[in-house]
Order: sequence, then C-alpha cells, then structure tokens
Amino acid sequence: MLAETVTSINVTYHAQIIKQKFCQREIIRICSDAIRDSFEDTTDLFDVHDKLLEDIKSLGISKEHTESHEDLDETVMNMFVEMEAGAKEGAINSYKSRSPFMTEVLQYSPGNIILMASKSGAGKTTITTDEAFGIIENYPEDVSIQWWLMEDIPKNIVRQYIGREMGLTIKELSNKGYTMSKEEITIAKSYQNKLNSYDITFKKGRAHIKTIRNSFYQWKNKLQEKHKGKKHFYILIIDNIKQLMDNDQMNLFRNQTAIDDHIAINIKSISTENQEDTLIWVLHHLGKEQIQSKGAVNGYRPIENDLKGSESFAAISTQIILLNRPNGFPDLLKEYKDDDRYETLKRLIILECIKNRIIGTLGLVYRLGSESRYIDDLHLVIN
Repeated sequence: MLAETVTSINVTYHAQIIKQKFCQREIIRICSDAIRDSFEDTTDLFDVHDKLLEDIKSLGISKEHTESHEDLDETVMNMFVEMEAGAKEGAINSYKSRSPFMTEVLQYSPGNIILMASKSGAGKTTITTDEAFGIIENYPEDVSIQWWLMEDIPKNIVRQYIGREMGLTIKELSNKGYTMSKEEITIAKSYQNKLNSYDITFKKGRAHIKTIRNSFYQWKNKLQEKHKGKKHFYILIIDNIKQLMDNDQMNLFRNQTAIDDHIAINIKSISTENQEDTLIWVLHHLGKEQIQSKGAVNGYRPIENDLKGSESFAAISTQIILLNRPNGFPDLLKEYKDDDRYETLKRLIILECIKNRIIGTLGLVYRLGSESRYIDDLHLVIN
C-alpha cells in the first residue's frame, strides 16, 4: 500500500479549496446584506452599491483565471468596426472648443477626466468658462453641462462669457468702477437668447462628492429621455475639488489621504459608469507651500508634485493641465520691471499638459489675458 505523501503542492491545493469555500460563504452573506438594505426605504441606493463593491473587493479574489482574452483576429475586427462607426456621417468622437490650441492638446471626448490645477486666483474658472462655452457653442444641440460651483456664483460665469465676447471685465459688467453705456447694455442683452439655448445647469454651494454623483445621475437620466435615440455629450464640471464637503469630515475618514482617495474613487466611478458619453472636468489647487519653496528652483514652473492632496487625483485623471501665471510671482516680475517684456509677462498665462493617457498631445499653450478680461490664444509648443 502506497502512503500518501504530503507535499507543498497538496497543501496549496487544499488551501485554495478552503479559500474558495470561504469566499463563497462571504459572497452569499454580502449579497444577502445588500438585498436586505435595498428593501429599506431610508437607504441610499448608491451607498448600497458602493458597500457591495467594497465588501466584495475586500475578499481579494484573483482575476487570474477569469480574465477575458481576445485573439488578434478578433482585435483587428473590433478595431475596424469602431473605425467604420466613427466614420459615419455626423459621428462625433472628440468635441472642439473655440481654441484650436486647447483642442490640440486636450481631447474633449467621452470617458476622459481632465484635471486643471493652479494657484488660487490664477484663472482656472475663467479658462474653464471659455472652453466649456466654446464647446457648447459649437454643438448647441448635442452638449449638456452640469456645473458645480463651490466658491463662485452663476452670474459671474455668465459675465465671464459675455465679457469674453465684448472685451469687458466682470467688474465692468457689474458696473463696479465703470458705467456701461446704453449701447453696451443693448449688446450684452443681445446674448440672452443665445445663452438661453445652451443646456447648462449650475449647482451652487459646497456639496459632498456622493451628492454630486447622485445629482448627476438624476439629471442625466432625465436628459436621456429627452435625447433618446440621439447621440449626446454630457460634461460634469467640479469647481473645485478641495471645496467638497467631504474635506470637513476628518473625524469620519481620519486623515486627508483617505478623504482624497474617497473623492477620487467616486469621480472615477462616475467616469467608468458613463464612459460612453460623459467628460468630467475637475478644478484643483497647487500647494502654496510647495510653490513658494520650489518656485524659483523650478523656474516658476509648476510640476505634478505640486498638486495638493494625495496622488489619487492625478492617478484617475486621463489628462492633467497645470496653469501658470507669471504675474503671481512678485520676485519674477521685479526682475523684468524695466524690460520690454514686462507688460507681456503681466498678461501671460501658460497652460502645460503634463499627462495625456489617451491619444493626444503633450505641450504648452500660451495665452494672453488681463484680470478677468477675455483671453486670446498666443502660441502653442508641442513637446
């Protein structure tokens, strides 16, 4: 009679069986809890969804033996199917703003998460307004925007747009230190019908990321009924990420990194679940301490490490734009005080695309602006 030999192979095999049975029991328990919670009227559906995914993920089940595969011939066939679909008359895969330079370095396409960061007051909202209105102006019937303003107010966004058209600042349009003529008021009012035709919904005040997520789904579902059978492009703008109310919940999340990860996971989830028709545009800040200490060393050029918070925001973004405004550095301006380039330096805005995970371009866009005045494209440098 041959005795059974205990080997490391047998131990591994039996350990896998034990783990599989444990995971089966846990999945039954997790799903039962989700079913029970779903029957509760006071339960938030998205909370149940998130908890279900997190609990299953915590089991650490490997996808090694369940990952799908695709042979070369299947890959080639799928590629040409997508190519033909994209070539159909009227098909739009990437949307254009009014700026050819920004359109060159950025891809305004479904499934993308664009992160724009700068020092406070450098002009993130102004540029976002210019780009967002530029897109919807080019495709008024095909684009809808939900715009979350944590610090600003909708009137200022509208003033920025009209000011861009008329060459006036927000202060001038608000009659602060400037009296608009009757002719200017008439011209400003002429934009009313055009603005009313744009499908933009503003959300005012600070909110939690899950509130934004729930609101976006409800808003989009209503619009999908309206645009049923027609391709439509949805844009979610969050201005800005550090003003989300989740940042106040230190006692719940214990540390800032956990809060940032929580926010990033939810933003990524919105993108993943709506990747066929939704672009997410997030505004963020650069850390003051890092800029002050490294500004001169880096030639006043912000880098990815200057982003506030954890690395999760950069990780989920398909494209990152760092905005630099040299007039924000008094020492730098002082160096050029008596130089012919001083006035240009005061108005110069530099946008650098430092990450582009999709087909696109890394490069610098130079623009000219003055306070809240309209912005003109100046130059584009491709890296």
